[in-house]
Amino acid sequence: MLSGSYRGKLGIDVGQVRGAFDPVTRVLELELPPSQILSVELLHLERVYEDESWFTPIATEEVIDLARQNGRQGHEGLDDPELLRAADRRLHTELRAALAGTGVALRLAEPAG
Repeated sequence: MLSGSYRGKLGIDVGQVRGAFDPVTRVLELELPPSQILSVELLHLERVYEDESWFTPIATEEVIDLARQNGRQGHEGLDDPELLRAADRRLHTELRAALAGTGVALRLAEPAG
């Protein structure tokens, strides 16, 4: 049996961020792309309970194949609309917190399209 841990990262493509700052009104207007899956990273993988198993031990190439399959499944699990919306909300909160006390107002525009 295999046991493993993966880390999924959600975020935005900063190359798609559009914005403008009005120095008179001190308003920063940003148009942010929606959050997306940036990566799924394997953190830890180990064979467990092989000595107690009645089955044939897992071959190295099978371990590699299973790790890839698990990575794909992890990616699919992250591709959840509610999870991606939560990532968007967190980003908006973090941006507002970063600007707090600066006198700059943040206005988030809906992406065109």
